[in-house]
Amino acid sequence: MFALVCVCLPCRCPESPRPGTVRPCRMPCKRDCIVTPFSDWSQCSPTCDAAGNIQKTKQSRNRVILQLPANGGQDCPEVLEEEKDCEAPKVCPGYRWKSHKWRRCQLVPWNIREDSPGAQETCGPGLQTRAVSCRQLDGVQADIGECLKFANTMPPISQRCQLPCQDDCQLTNWSKFSSCTADCVGVRTRKRLLVGRSKKKDKCKNTQMYPLSETQYCPCDKYNAQPVGNWSDCILAGGDRECGQGYRYQAMVCYDQDNRLVETSRCNSHGYIEEACIIPCPSDCKLSEWSNWSRCSKSCGSGVKVRSKWLREKPYNGGRPCPKLDHINQVQHEKHSQDCKTLFSILNSYCQQCPTYRISIFLHNTVQNIPRCSEVYEVVPCISDCSQYVWVAEPWSVWKVSNLDLKENCGEGVQTRKVRCMLNTIDGPSESVEDYLCDPEDMPLGTRGSRLPCPEDCVLSDWSSWNRCSLPCSYNNSRKRTAYAIRSPGEGRQCPDTTEKEPCSLNLNCFHYFYNITDWSTCQLSANAVCGNGIKTRMLDCVRSDGKSVDLKFCKELSLEKKWQMNISCVVECPVNCQLSDWSAWSECSHTCGLDGRMWRSRGVVQGSQGDGRPCPSQLEQWKPCPVRPCYRWQYSPWSECRVEVGYTTHCLILSLTLVLS
Repeated sequence: MFALVCVCLPCRCPESPRPGTVRPCRMPCKRDCIVTPFSDWSQCSPTCDAAGNIQKTKQSRNRVILQLPANGGQDCPEVLEEEKDCEAPKVCPGYRWKSHKWRRCQLVPWNIREDSPGAQETCGPGLQTRAVSCRQLDGVQADIGECLKFANTMPPISQRCQLPCQDDCQLTNWSKFSSCTADCVGVRTRKRLLVGRSKKKDKCKNTQMYPLSETQYCPCDKYNAQPVGNWSDCILAGGDRECGQGYRYQAMVCYDQDNRLVETSRCNSHGYIEEACIIPCPSDCKLSEWSNWSRCSKSCGSGVKVRSKWLREKPYNGGRPCPKLDHINQVQHEKHSQDCKTLFSILNSYCQQCPTYRISIFLHNTVQNIPRCSEVYEVVPCISDCSQYVWVAEPWSVWKVSNLDLKENCGEGVQTRKVRCMLNTIDGPSESVEDYLCDPEDMPLGTRGSRLPCPEDCVLSDWSSWNRCSLPCSYNNSRKRTAYAIRSPGEGRQCPDTTEKEPCSLNLNCFHYFYNITDWSTCQLSANAVCGNGIKTRMLDCVRSDGKSVDLKFCKELSLEKKWQMNISCVVECPVNCQLSDWSAWSECSHTCGLDGRMWRSRGVVQGSQGDGRPCPSQLEQWKPCPVRPCYRWQYSPWSECRVEVGYTTHCLILSLTLVLS
């Protein structure tokens, strides 16, 4: 195999600059790992339990990587966390609670319990208290903080009691519990006695109402209590409250050392743990006061006017909603741009003869000054006098000649004048207003071009207004206008024609007229009313055959029939808040034993909400767990061998009660 190699000699390279053979580059620097110093050692937790036994605990410290290594830099250390044993005391001081004797029962007066003044009571429900102190195991008094850290739960320091009334059953206080007969499986009892006349009263001898003895299992550390299942609904104390602080419940189970379900009383538990909870109170929709009404959207005939409220606070937690507003009279939206778009469509649908640009200007002037984005608008019909706004033209200016004939001293010229829209009052035009309020079709010219008459020309006056076409409109009819000579022409010259005619053309210079009735407005109430009796109104317009609203006088001159009723009475439904019944009594447990038992209660809707009233809450049922009880069943052993007793053949069956774990 042969290879052909071509070598380019330097003398044959082009004369362009020789490419560079050296360029700068960047060599990455090494980056070592950076770590923080070790933190301080964590605090040691208490090393003694409630029984005074030493517990081993640990304390730790750590450090954090601030920068990872790169480009061959020094690696990070492997140890980022260290632990060591806490120093344990040689002897743990034991602590226990010491409960002192209950004090006398103190009456809680009825006027305090019911928050209402009443007579002074001498009997009834009350409270009694007792002192609780902290002791070391040898009986020496200790600081209460030590018991809070090392001892069991502090015993209660208050309880309900009853000061007996004259007709009440009177009993002695409970005796102390008897000594336990056996560890973990024994029971203990306590007793009390009827005293005085109560011994002879039949109702006092009812041991279910007034038990004279009480038995409970002996305390035992071999039993273990723990919660099971979900938390119940939040349940308020008292049947008339709808919100505020309540309690929710979770069932407790008790297991023995063999992890078998036993009665919760063995764990000294009443079967529940409870936790405070809050049902938030409803907050109603809050709106501002109404703004002032805007001007009527039309300066001639029937239109609409607008006022607004803005949202101060949205409803939450089932509060009274914001007003439900209909599409003609009122409208509610969240965004400002959407407000303008919706109002435009309302105005356009209600006032179909309004020029589009006039509605746009009206909206611009109405909505632009509203300060918030969340607003409620009310749009109601209105009617405007067609002569309340008029065009007023100032006198024409002097001629400005643009093409002068020096020989004749005349030529083409222009005249100008100011034209303004003004509010028309009894005394005549008074003040200037926005041009959109006046009819653009009636706007006089502000500029005119013509020929400046030469000295020998005939000079005519301004043309008069066109006379009205006779009805019905027809091309066979015509209208005319006239002028008259102000200066006679010179010798040999003539005045132009002083009369102009044009045919009457429908919707160009001749119009038919008819009445137009608007739709009914929504129910309009008095100034401060929110519901009740009101009035619906509708407006009567005089409309030209081209669709333009004009002054009612045009229809009145034709003696057109008006057969419509303009006002009717109406009623706006008043807001009614939802009303609920009281909660029912708690149902029986759904299971008599096991872990799945639940109790339920319910309430019904007595009066549903109406109008803008506060709606009914969604929760019409509540549940809470039942106390957990173990399930038992009889277990049969096999029959024993047959034995004969006094001539009879007998089989023996041994029965035993078996605990079934749920």
